[in-house]
Amino acid sequence: MLSYSLHNYVAGEDGQEKLQKCWNTTEVFRLINGEWRTVHSHWSFVRHPGIISGLDAF
Repeated sequence: MLSYSLHNYVAGEDGQEKLQKCWNTTEVFRLINGEWRTVHSHWSFVRHPGIISGLDAF
């Protein structure tokens, strides 16, 4: 099993790097017929944008 966080950056209008999205991911591997294969993959937002924007209302 492999778990990690991925941070995507894009170039901003000022040319500086700007954080776009952060993801958590989990990959599960299994040895099948002598080869490692991905048997499960899961991705989720670190902080889901829908939840964050909903918090602005409070």
